[in-house]
Amino acid sequence: NKLLSLYNNSQEQTSLSPRLLQSEAYHKLQEVIEKGVELKDNEELWKELEAAVLECSPNFRTNLQLLVGGKLTSYNMHTSILIKFGVSPTQMTVLLNRTKGTIVSRRESLSMRIFDRKLGVKVIDEIIRLL
Repeated sequence: NKLLSLYNNSQEQTSLSPRLLQSEAYHKLQEVIEKGVELKDNEELWKELEAAVLECSPNFRTNLQLLVGGKLTSYNMHTSILIKFGVSPTQMTVLLNRTKGTIVSRRESLSMRIFDRKLGVKVIDEIIRLL
């Protein structure tokens, strides 16, 4: 309820953290997006992206883990990190080498784990950005 209240009280879409936008990890991510290549699970950039997120939002992982009710899978974490960086679903399809339907399904799955219902991908994206 607190999360939904926070979401409902935010007047407009949360902007990306200037610290994230200025991070080396963000610039590397943009290069990968421009090249149009997949970001494999074991690539070092995932660690750099997570570190940049944690620098701006130290409790991001912990809060996300609490919200999903325990175990946080790597695909949930990767999807959440990309959302936090403002990556579009179309860009995620390339980075994660998945169809748009799969990306939507991942985001809806996060919504189900957090709220026990589908609230729409825009809501879950905004909640993740607020963390």
